[in-house]
Amino acid sequence: MGKVGTGMIGGTGFTGLFFKGFPILADEKATSGVLYFINEDFIDWYGLPMAMTQPIKYRSQDIDGNDYSSLEGLGFSWSDWIKPTNSASVVGHIYLGGELISQNPKRHAKLTGITSI
Repeated sequence: MGKVGTGMIGGTGFTGLFFKGFPILADEKATSGVLYFINEDFIDWYGLPMAMTQPIKYRSQDIDGNDYSSLEGLGFSWSDWIKPTNSASVVGHIYLGGELISQNPKRHAKLTGITSI
Protein backbone atom coordinates (compact mmCIF):
# COMPACT_ATOMS: atom_id res chain seq x y z
CA MET A 1 0.00 0.00 0.00
CA GLY A 2 1.30 3.47 -0.85
CA LYS A 3 1.06 6.54 1.31
CA VAL A 4 -2.29 7.59 2.76
CA GLY A 5 -4.86 8.57 0.15
CA THR A 6 -2.84 7.69 -2.97
CA GLY A 7 -4.91 4.63 -3.90
CA MET A 8 -4.44 0.89 -4.02
CA ILE A 9 -3.99 -0.48 -7.51
CA GLY A 10 -5.18 -4.00 -8.32
CA GLY A 11 -4.00 -6.30 -11.08
CA THR A 12 -6.89 -5.25 -13.34
CA GLY A 13 -6.40 -1.51 -12.82
CA PHE A 14 -9.04 -0.82 -10.13
CA THR A 15 -8.42 1.60 -7.29
CA GLY A 16 -9.46 0.70 -3.73
CA LEU A 17 -12.16 2.56 -1.84
CA PHE A 18 -11.07 5.36 0.46
CA PHE A 19 -12.78 7.26 3.26
CA LYS A 20 -11.12 10.52 4.38
CA GLY A 21 -7.80 9.38 2.94
CA PHE A 22 -7.75 5.90 4.50
CA PRO A 23 -8.42 2.66 2.62
CA ILE A 24 -11.52 0.55 3.24
CA LEU A 25 -10.44 -3.08 3.33
CA ALA A 26 -12.69 -6.10 2.93
CA ASP A 27 -12.63 -8.96 5.43
CA GLU A 28 -14.35 -12.18 4.43
CA LYS A 29 -14.84 -13.11 8.10
CA ALA A 30 -16.67 -9.86 8.98
CA THR A 31 -20.45 -9.72 9.24
CA SER A 32 -22.23 -8.65 6.06
CA GLY A 33 -23.65 -5.12 6.10
CA VAL A 34 -21.30 -3.88 8.85
CA LEU A 35 -18.43 -1.41 8.53
CA TYR A 36 -15.90 -0.99 11.36
CA PHE A 37 -13.68 2.06 11.80
CA ILE A 38 -10.67 1.10 13.93
CA ASN A 39 -8.07 3.68 14.86
CA GLU A 40 -4.87 1.73 15.49
CA ASP A 41 -3.34 4.67 17.37
CA PHE A 42 -5.68 3.97 20.30
CA ILE A 43 -5.40 0.16 20.57
CA ASP A 44 -2.78 -1.53 22.77
CA TRP A 45 -1.98 -5.14 23.70
CA TYR A 46 -1.24 -5.86 27.34
CA GLY A 47 0.34 -9.24 28.01
CA LEU A 48 -0.54 -11.02 31.24
CA PRO A 49 1.74 -13.43 33.08
CA MET A 50 0.48 -16.98 33.57
CA ALA A 51 0.77 -18.74 36.93
CA MET A 52 3.34 -21.54 37.21
CA THR A 53 5.01 -20.62 33.91
CA GLN A 54 8.00 -18.54 32.93
CA PRO A 55 7.77 -15.65 30.47
CA ILE A 56 9.47 -16.13 27.13
CA LYS A 57 12.49 -13.84 26.89
CA TYR A 58 13.47 -12.16 23.64
CA ARG A 59 16.94 -10.93 22.89
CA SER A 60 17.17 -7.38 21.54
CA GLN A 61 19.06 -8.53 18.44
CA ASP A 62 16.16 -10.87 17.51
CA ILE A 63 13.86 -7.92 16.72
CA ASP A 64 14.97 -5.11 14.42
CA GLY A 65 13.88 -1.49 14.49
CA ASN A 66 13.10 -0.79 18.16
CA ASP A 67 14.68 -1.04 21.59
CA TYR A 68 13.51 -4.34 23.05
CA SER A 69 16.24 -4.71 25.67
CA SER A 70 13.71 -4.91 28.52
CA LEU A 71 11.16 -6.93 26.55
CA GLU A 72 9.82 -9.97 28.33
CA GLY A 73 6.94 -12.16 27.36
CA LEU A 74 4.47 -10.01 25.45
CA GLY A 75 1.97 -12.37 27.06
CA PHE A 76 3.76 -15.54 25.91
CA SER A 77 4.71 -18.00 28.65
CA TRP A 78 6.45 -21.38 28.60
CA SER A 79 5.51 -24.30 30.86
CA ASP A 80 8.97 -25.86 30.66
CA TRP A 81 9.31 -29.55 29.82
CA ILE A 82 6.66 -31.87 31.27
CA LYS A 83 7.01 -35.66 31.49
CA PRO A 84 3.61 -37.27 30.80
CA THR A 85 2.54 -40.32 32.81
CA ASN A 86 3.04 -43.69 31.07
CA SER A 87 4.91 -42.20 28.12
CA ALA A 88 8.55 -42.05 27.09
CA SER A 89 8.31 -38.46 25.93
CA VAL A 90 8.37 -34.86 27.06
CA VAL A 91 6.01 -32.05 26.13
CA GLY A 92 5.98 -28.32 26.63
CA HIS A 93 3.21 -25.78 26.40
CA ILE A 94 3.32 -22.21 25.13
CA TYR A 95 0.56 -20.01 26.52
CA LEU A 96 -0.65 -16.61 25.37
CA GLY A 97 -2.47 -14.43 27.88
CA GLY A 98 -3.42 -10.82 27.50
CA GLU A 99 -6.01 -8.31 26.52
CA LEU A 100 -6.51 -5.95 23.59
CA ILE A 101 -7.50 -2.61 25.12
CA SER A 102 -8.69 0.68 23.67
CA GLN A 103 -7.95 3.61 25.94
CA ASN A 104 -10.20 5.92 23.91
CA PRO A 105 -13.22 3.96 22.57
CA LYS A 106 -14.87 7.04 21.06
CA ARG A 107 -12.13 7.01 18.41
CA HIS A 108 -13.62 3.81 16.92
CA ALA A 109 -16.96 3.34 15.16
CA LYS A 110 -19.32 0.73 13.75
CA LEU A 111 -21.88 1.29 10.99
CA THR A 112 -24.68 -1.24 10.51
CA GLY A 113 -27.43 -1.75 7.97
CA ILE A 114 -25.25 -1.20 4.90
CA THR A 115 -26.97 -2.65 1.84
CA SER A 116 -24.55 -1.63 -0.93
CA ILE A 117 -21.50 0.45 -1.72
